[in-house]
Amino acid sequence: MKKIKSYYYTIRNLKPIQIAYRFKYILKRKLYQKFGSFFYRRLENRFEADFLPNLDERFVYNLREHYGSDFEKLLHNEIEFLNRTIQFDNRIDWHKDELNSGTRLWKLNLNYHEFLIDVAIRYKESKDRRWLNYIEKTILEWFRQNPLGTKDYGKDNWNSYAISLRLISWIKIYQLIGQEFEPVFKKRLEKSLWIQAHFLRENLEFDILGNHLIKNWKALIWCKHFIATKAFDSQLIKLDKYIYRQFSEHIMHEELSPMYTGIVLEDLMEVLLFEPSDRLEQIVTKQYFALQLLSNNGQYAFFNDSINANGVQMTHIEEFYSKLFSERNEKIAIDSFFDLGGYVGIKNKREHIIVDGAPVVAGKQPGHIHCDALSFEYFLDGNKVFTNSGVYEYNQGRRRTYSRATESHNTLKYAQYDQCEVWSSFRVARQAKVRYEVNTIDEESFEFEGYIAGFDFKNKVNHRRLISKSPKRIVITDTLNTNQKEEATIFFHLHPEFHFEGNQIMHVESSKIIGEIKVSESSKTINTEFYPEFGKMQEKQTLIIEGICSDVDVKTEIIIYE
Repeated sequence: MKKIKSYYYTIRNLKPIQIAYRFKYILKRKLYQKFGSFFYRRLENRFEADFLPNLDERFVYNLREHYGSDFEKLLHNEIEFLNRTIQFDNRIDWHKDELNSGTRLWKLNLNYHEFLIDVAIRYKESKDRRWLNYIEKTILEWFRQNPLGTKDYGKDNWNSYAISLRLISWIKIYQLIGQEFEPVFKKRLEKSLWIQAHFLRENLEFDILGNHLIKNWKALIWCKHFIATKAFDSQLIKLDKYIYRQFSEHIMHEELSPMYTGIVLEDLMEVLLFEPSDRLEQIVTKQYFALQLLSNNGQYAFFNDSINANGVQMTHIEEFYSKLFSERNEKIAIDSFFDLGGYVGIKNKREHIIVDGAPVVAGKQPGHIHCDALSFEYFLDGNKVFTNSGVYEYNQGRRRTYSRATESHNTLKYAQYDQCEVWSSFRVARQAKVRYEVNTIDEESFEFEGYIAGFDFKNKVNHRRLISKSPKRIVITDTLNTNQKEEATIFFHLHPEFHFEGNQIMHVESSKIIGEIKVSESSKTINTEFYPEFGKMQEKQTLIIEGICSDVDVKTEIIIYE
């Protein structure tokens, strides 16, 4: 019964187009798995044999690093993604059993072929034919093992998100070194690229929306220019309204994740290269401004699904943006208060605080949300001091559950309940209601008052948080209001670079005391997990305040020393 209710409330939060396309794709994938060769021949028969790719230097305008591991080992198929290394034999086994569990994120990274972009750059720079041979061998093996209709194809090899990234990868590789490919391989690559682009056109992710649809949109636009066709125009017109409505009046992406905002921003800038418009340029500029306020020293703030070293890093965004708008001499405003439609704070040369008063999600794609309402992160001199806990993986399990849970964020948890009914890897049933006010503002100070109604959705449970920020001081007052007898717990998580010495906050490496924390109620310190990157776990210290009853004000004061 509980699972049925979870499905009911999850589906109720979706748009009708998401539900309709989900049923459509369930049926379609069954047909493709049974009759894959028939549907492939159908696409193949439409292939224009005289097709010649349209080369354009804009395809390689943005060549950030994609593969950050050992390239010599890569030549021997020892491949690392997400801080996990897998050794294949003399060929990559694209369907190795250990790749097929959970959300298959490692396998998806393999299917994106982004790592081959870096290999192509190495060949272009060195003319060492090992790199060229590796690309040809890897893609030929992909062709052999991944015909359309492979079992569970919609989860990885012919998944529309994976196709979108792979098409971009192939276009960049072709632009870089395509003229040096062996002729038969080159023709086969061109044909497969054409076929997958047309397959994508017929399988856009209207069931998911959000950042997935933006990735599909970018891929179709690039293929439109690479193939020099008008075949995608009708779908691109349809996509436009679903793309532009994903950005709020503050130009925050609707999924409200700093990391995914970075991913989306790169996509928008790569579209802007080919299809410039004032509207898109305005979104890009404002989104870049927002990201500067939601990151520090190259690190994303960890709200919702956000971690570092995810591929699209802040340094990559900054370099691409500066190159794209090289004629500008813009400086992001600091020493000021900001409000990005709920992400509220101050960023100046020493201190940076971000408080989350945003809605749970602004659109209809809540898969990446965490229970982080009224949480905050705090940086001092570019170092994160108070942090949310990050993301270890997307596979369902203890660590995925913890990363999304209320207790992994700097906020209050009521009894055994999370703020929202998060379940599975990406599901959300009933969602909490969040609102906030900013009462006083000046250049260095603000007072934030936030409210959340959620937790036990059968009963009244509200959390009010008042945050008063002044120079080198944060005063937090938490109040639980409920007609129930169960108690709440408040969590404050230190970044692993810091730890508590009594009530003092010490920088671990330098042993310097940087401040102190004072709490009006009894508290204790425990060790908890911190996930700065996919597949990476560190230990952090967490101060917890237990036994909080209704209508009791709990005051926490954080003081930063000179």
